[in-house]
Amino acid sequence: MDDPTEPARDSELEHEVMAACIDAWNEGGNAAVEAVLAAHPRLERTLRERLEKLQRAGLLGPSGDDRDGADAGGQSEIPTQLGEFVLGKRLGSGGMGIVFVAEQLSLGRTVALKLVRPEQRFFPGARARFRREVEAVARLGDAGIVPIHCVGQDQGVDFFAMEYVRGASLGDVIAALHATPPNELAGRDFAVVAATRGELPVPTQLPEVFAGTWVQACCRIVARMARAAQHAHERGVVHRDLKPNNTMVTPDGRVLLLDFGLAAAAGSSRITRSGAMLGTLHYMAPEQLRDGDCDARTDVYALGVTLHELLSLHAPFTADSHEALRHQILHGECLPLRQFNPEVPRDVQTCVAVAMDRDPARRYATAQAFADDLERFLQHRPIQARPIGWRLRLVRWGQRHPAWGTAAALTLLAAAATPFLVQWTRGRADAQIASAKAEAHANLTSAIVAIEGILTSTRSQAMVRTPGLDGERLRQMQDAVRLMERLRRENADDVAVQKLYVAGMVRVADLRRSTGDFTGALAALDDAAPLLAGLRAAEPDALRHAVSHAGWCLSRGSALGELGRMDEATRCWQEVIATYGDRPAAELPPDLLLALASCHNNLGKVASSEGDLERAIVQLQQSVAYEDRMPAGRLTLDREIDRVRTQMNLGTMFRGQGKVGPAREQYAAVQRRVAELAVAHPGDPEVRRETARVEFGLANLAADEKDHTRSLPMRERCLAAMQQLVHDFPERVPYRQELAGMAHETSAERQIAGDLPGAEAAARLSIEVMQPLLQKAPDNLEYLSQLAVFHRQLSGCLWHQRQVEAARQELRQAVTMLESLVGKAPDDLHYRLQMAALWQELGLYHWNEERWEDARAVWRQAADCYEFVLGKGSALPRDPRRYPKLLSVLTQAELMCDDFAGVVRVLERLQELQPMPRARLQQLGADLHVADRADFQELLKVAPAADGPTRK
Repeated sequence: MDDPTEPARDSELEHEVMAACIDAWNEGGNAAVEAVLAAHPRLERTLRERLEKLQRAGLLGPSGDDRDGADAGGQSEIPTQLGEFVLGKRLGSGGMGIVFVAEQLSLGRTVALKLVRPEQRFFPGARARFRREVEAVARLGDAGIVPIHCVGQDQGVDFFAMEYVRGASLGDVIAALHATPPNELAGRDFAVVAATRGELPVPTQLPEVFAGTWVQACCRIVARMARAAQHAHERGVVHRDLKPNNTMVTPDGRVLLLDFGLAAAAGSSRITRSGAMLGTLHYMAPEQLRDGDCDARTDVYALGVTLHELLSLHAPFTADSHEALRHQILHGECLPLRQFNPEVPRDVQTCVAVAMDRDPARRYATAQAFADDLERFLQHRPIQARPIGWRLRLVRWGQRHPAWGTAAALTLLAAAATPFLVQWTRGRADAQIASAKAEAHANLTSAIVAIEGILTSTRSQAMVRTPGLDGERLRQMQDAVRLMERLRRENADDVAVQKLYVAGMVRVADLRRSTGDFTGALAALDDAAPLLAGLRAAEPDALRHAVSHAGWCLSRGSALGELGRMDEATRCWQEVIATYGDRPAAELPPDLLLALASCHNNLGKVASSEGDLERAIVQLQQSVAYEDRMPAGRLTLDREIDRVRTQMNLGTMFRGQGKVGPAREQYAAVQRRVAELAVAHPGDPEVRRETARVEFGLANLAADEKDHTRSLPMRERCLAAMQQLVHDFPERVPYRQELAGMAHETSAERQIAGDLPGAEAAARLSIEVMQPLLQKAPDNLEYLSQLAVFHRQLSGCLWHQRQVEAARQELRQAVTMLESLVGKAPDDLHYRLQMAALWQELGLYHWNEERWEDARAVWRQAADCYEFVLGKGSALPRDPRRYPKLLSVLTQAELMCDDFAGVVRVLERLQELQPMPRARLQQLGADLHVADRADFQELLKVAPAADGPTRK
């Protein structure tokens, strides 16, 4: 209890300065304490004695010099139980109080218990200050402020219980992420640190406050802090010590203010009277340092400093001494925000600068105004704040450097006075016109920069690698489209606007493609086509539009390819190569080299799908040649991924040729590079995807060697990795397609290995993953084609398990899909061959059930498909024996249907494709009971006497 006999020197001033010393010890160790003592020489001796006693007693805890010290100190004079609260581990301490985890016995709940420090409770002002904190928090009752459950006293110790918040302080977040460049972080990293510190799982569904980029999450968090501070201000409470360490974030998205121990009524002069400098120096406003005056704008300043530190992960003021730090704060000499985080938009930079303005009158008048501007930025609306003008900057520069300022002013005045007086009247109108033009140009430039900022943010690593943000990326892209359309209408003849529009629509198309909206992607590209044509026509030989043109062609070809329009896609990629492929590589900018590499890569895939592996390898090697010319300093992660994919595809081509050694070497090189990327870019989804792809390629090699005990576990790891990617990024179509393809190949191998239930499960997974894509885009031909293949595989798994009817239903579904596909693309030979394979398999079902007529009917349809392909001048599929095999079984079906003329007709076609020697044909005719027929005898006459070359 307070002792009335305590000497007068134990005044409230001494108590507050003592508390400031303890705070300084916790923040900065001995050096910070010495700075506080130096500011109060009259009390220095008494305070130093008390601090030495506390240190000997172990009551100060670890200092800012030694954060690894024991955390158990400070409990020697504290009971293990206060009232109904059993104390646990210490959470933290400040100049006045210590906070413990405690168990409240009556309710069986865990709370945070704050009590007066043992060394402070005998000061006459300690309990008064403690009560002020309780009263301040008790009358607030806001969701953004940690609530107090109850207040008590036991064994001479005052305490209060508040909610135990499981999460991390913003100071913890900064400390945990300080070594990572902020432009490589995302909002999700807040949740990860909060979950780790709170010993909770990271939420699968990211709370809204942590969604998006690191910049967006920082702005949302500080906006919530500002709204909570506004709630306090409206009830007459100024916090006076807002900082990262006094703000908690939880994994479920709560943002909570703590520690109102320095709170005072707005406008209070108590601090001025005492002369004590309270608060944490880094976050104190200049007026707080000068004379202790505090109002709502003091808290606004601390919020601005906090946002600056979160965005940059560096304190805005750094100095070697206490006085140097004071000088920086008083003169507003903070470190440039974009020096540490170049992705901070100008609007956010302006918000921070206004909140941290050294002049309170120029700051946001209220915390709510600060929060509102941050919300405007988040909603892509114009902010209200404006950066200081050049005049004020000049004045402030002069204030910081008075001698230089005076000299510069006199020099400018002497140089400018005479011509200004002579020309003033005559030039006034010209100046107004020039100013208007300059302002219009500046506004246009600002608009272009703003749109480029939005477009860039949608491709930032933070947004690309964070789960759950694809929808936000699309929304931001739509905002950019609306702004570009308006800018285009208002500045139709401006070349910079036209270039921005073309580049922007290519990015729109790429993002839409990644989410499966291929029709929307083509629409965006078609919208930009006239502008691109106009730009190229105006400067036909200039390379300045080449990147836009190549990017447009590349994106359009990719969208067409996904829609199954391969001929059109091929023409797009060939146009890029024909236009720029002959130019010397030294003349080509990096983005154009990359576009050429991508076009060759895509053409290699087309050649591979057509069975021409030699041509495919040539295209891929050309792609590698372009990628090797890329300047080392321009190899971004996206470009590194492109190189990895080309090398991976090349290995796949070698495998297709049966060149196991080169294929293995290629995969091993890719695996090493992907491992390096995984270390440099942990958690990046594209790196995760390529890691799975290369291991799956190695599994294919093991499967080719019939080493199923090695290949199948590898496949399962890859499937698990891709399933996690699809879970994290459900909107990304390539991830679903990759997973479905892996599941299909796994099913095929399990069937070969005799694991029919496993084969069935993998086949069903491939269908389950792809089905949503077809539902979203029912006219997508490639989706139909892939699903038909997957249903055919499932049919085979069921058939071998003697589930005949279920197998037939799956195959019939595949046939229905292919019939629809051929109807929509009747001239596509790939789909015709796929249709022929399905008819062949369905015929086998009928044949095994002795349904001869049905078997013959579908096999004839299969033959028609092959004849269509041959009639178009195309080669037979990869296996040139497939059609002759079909004709062989078709002769059997014709025989079983007693159609002997049909048997001979099929044999005639078979002889045209693969002529048999006369003796062999004679035996086959006898087996088919047509040897005595006149038409068969005519066929024998033209049969070769011995084996000859195969005719196609």
